[in-house]
Amino acid sequence: MAIFMGENNTVGFLFSSGTYATASGNVLQSFGLVQSHTPTETVNISNVRYTGTGDRNVGQFVTTTKDYAGTLTYYPQSFKTAWFALGSTTDTSGLATGYTHVISEVNSDDGNEVTGTEKFVDFNIEDTHSVSGTSANSKRTYNGCMVDSWSLAGTEGDILSCDISYKGQSVTYTSGNATTYTAATTKPFLFEDCLFHLPSGTSTGYDTMTNFTFTVNNNLLTRHYGNGSEYISMPKPQSRDYSFDVTIDENSTVRKTLYQTYFEGGSTFNCMLEVKSADANYGYIIMSGCRLSNDSVSTPNEGVTDERVTIIPKTVNINSRDANELFTPW
Repeated sequence: MAIFMGENNTVGFLFSSGTYATASGNVLQSFGLVQSHTPTETVNISNVRYTGTGDRNVGQFVTTTKDYAGTLTYYPQSFKTAWFALGSTTDTSGLATGYTHVISEVNSDDGNEVTGTEKFVDFNIEDTHSVSGTSANSKRTYNGCMVDSWSLAGTEGDILSCDISYKGQSVTYTSGNATTYTAATTKPFLFEDCLFHLPSGTSTGYDTMTNFTFTVNNNLLTRHYGNGSEYISMPKPQSRDYSFDVTIDENSTVRKTLYQTYFEGGSTFNCMLEVKSADANYGYIIMSGCRLSNDSVSTPNEGVTDERVTIIPKTVNINSRDANELFTPW
């Protein structure tokens, strides 16, 4: 008997072919430096009781539907997976210092299926636990995954972390080998790479940021239609929500403006989170039409005073650059 060990595990994704829940090619792509993957697989069973069985036990176990979801945590090396969350990317021609990508929103009038070059992206997640021996592995491929929520978080002195919550359609299980995979060696983004601008281009006073979390929530709706299948149909993105929670050391440069103008005064504004580890590897999360829904400052008797704010953007787009020539496989 061989015990599966974590260092032999592999988690990556396969691009969609353009047909929902169907992978394109067999080259496993990197999410980033994966720390954990926690799939949730539910077989919904109805315990049927009926007259005539002659005892108190269940008469039949009936499988009604199957549901697949999960969470994935990784250290990001690019903003590729933000495309899965927002829905659209435009890749430019190569530059001497890397390739640029503009990631933007897909809305309901763009449709969930392919409309021109627009598509709310689905992908397959391959999760393989490997050991030595023939046909001894545990390989699960979660088909038709879509991003329900995507978050980027950072804390002072640490590596940035991404969390993906997804919903999928089905799972395929084999005992075969993992698909060919090459782990990326690019340095992950660090908290020291980050700078908060409010408004965009103004960072003075906000350079005392100590942590942040940016979140996209697509509020995916899943349906089990009367179509002869126990699996869901393609998830439907509903109303989209954004939030940006940020903590700074309270300071006299921005305190009055944050509290009086944006929080109590209700003025809208644009802001930006800059993540830049090098000229060839960066991302700008550009948030527009924002409101400040929370400005919380406690009153301690010692130490630095924290100011915690929650920003609600109306629209978001992300400009990034990295070594990936194309985010899209088509």
